[in-house]
Amino acid sequence: MEFEKSFEAAHHSKKEWNDSEIPKGSSVYAWLARADDFESQGPIGDYLRTNRELKTIADLVQEAVKTRNEAVVELASEIDTRNENLDYLQYKYNQKKTRKMQRLARENVKRVLDEQEMLNADLEKRRKNLNAWSKELNKREALTEREKQKLDEEKQKNDLQNSSLHKASIEQKKADESLLRLVEEQKREKEDAWKKVLELETQLVAKQKMEMQIERLKGKLQVMKHLCDEDDTAVQEQIKKISDELEAKMEEMDGVEEINQTLVVKEQQSNDESQNARKELITFW
Repeated sequence: MEFEKSFEAAHHSKKEWNDSEIPKGSSVYAWLARADDFESQGPIGDYLRTNRELKTIADLVQEAVKTRNEAVVELASEIDTRNENLDYLQYKYNQKKTRKMQRLARENVKRVLDEQEMLNADLEKRRKNLNAWSKELNKREALTEREKQKLDEEKQKNDLQNSSLHKASIEQKKADESLLRLVEEQKREKEDAWKKVLELETQLVAKQKMEMQIERLKGKLQVMKHLCDEDDTAVQEQIKKISDELEAKMEEMDGVEEINQTLVVKEQQSNDESQNARKELITFW
């Protein structure tokens, strides 16, 4: 309005231009071009139709709505990409943690077996010493009667020790077998436990991903509700589509939660059974 009023005050508006067949002077005549100028015949109409575009207020509003919706879609896409990156980082963390727990378990089993091997080596050393002492006693059989009697006593004592050692070896063998069964049982329990842990972690990651998707849909729905016009049919349909998707995700979330509860119950039952079996083996050993 200020632009047009300034030229009207100087008598160089559209009215003076139209009233004068040949405007005098070199001053500029100016006004805002509208639909009648765009559709007029002559150089002004030709120029406008060639270089400009006639738009209504409704067209401008529609362009603004389209630009706004494109921005919302782009923002939602960026959020999805970041959520996927977060899921990947969570998976790598869980994988690293699982490998560390498996390594500690292997080290613990190796330590138990090394200790058992050292015990067996010590027992074998004692047995060899007793055998060597027995051979030495046999060499002294030609000594005097007193020495022979003493030698017999030493031999009886040695035989008794050998018998005790033999029994100890048998008991040690039984203990070794029991220990090996216990180690195998623990190994199986650990493998089952890792499988259950991985399954639970997988369900947890799925649950967390589902929760993030639900929150993203809720945020997206709120953005659409605040930005949309009630008369905009396309946006209303998009809001309904998002609402339906959100409801489906909520139902799927309930299903994941029920599966998690079932896995936890089965895990507890399995742990109870494994603990009872382990106690029996340990008691026997």
